[in-house]
Amino acid sequence: LYRRLRADPTCTHNEVVWTLRITPEDAPLETAQELQALLDRLAEEYNADTSITVELPDVTYDAPVSMGCAVTLKGSGTAFAAPVTVTPLSDTERCHAYVRFSEVSFEGDGSGTGVTARAPTYLENCRVTGWDVGALAVNGGWVYLHGGYIGGNGVGARYDSAYSNSYTYTIRHIDFLNNTTALELLCLPPNSYAALDDCRFRGNGTDVYNPGGYRIEVNNGTEVTL
Repeated sequence: LYRRLRADPTCTHNEVVWTLRITPEDAPLETAQELQALLDRLAEEYNADTSITVELPDVTYDAPVSMGCAVTLKGSGTAFAAPVTVTPLSDTERCHAYVRFSEVSFEGDGSGTGVTARAPTYLENCRVTGWDVGALAVNGGWVYLHGGYIGGNGVGARYDSAYSNSYTYTIRHIDFLNNTTALELLCLPPNSYAALDDCRFRGNGTDVYNPGGYRIEVNNGTEVTL
């Protein structure tokens, strides 16, 4: 890639961000092994200053996938039927790096964890169903929930993270339906809280399990039993 830049003494801080878009026409993406091979190659060849979007095909990935690079995975009828792990992301000193899932499904068989986040991870308009734990944030990681459905899990979303280089308090536009426990707040970073914005809780055994007594804000029509 090449770009001509012009600067003078009046310039302040600037960034140049390369954006790469990868589609099934550019790389084989039909199996979990092919997706894993692409993710491993991206982690080796690019740092977190490069914005990468991978457009996934209409397939079901039936083997575990691990990702250690900053990337957006955009689905089109795409499902993950085996656990997905976001590992700590490398080369993130200069920028906020994260993994983003958009419009994909995580479909379990009643066991295991759908998504384990050891780095900042976005689930946008995703469907998470059929897991012992649907989405899990552990130390170093966070799960951003914005739009979508989390239902039919033992625990829908569990937060057990004492620190992360990026996190937000708001869980927005999520339907938590028919989980044994919809939301668990086991450990949050210092001075943080949970804000439930336009969420729907129906048919759960427990809506929110909050043994640490973290502050919870309920906004914009959210109906929840605390």
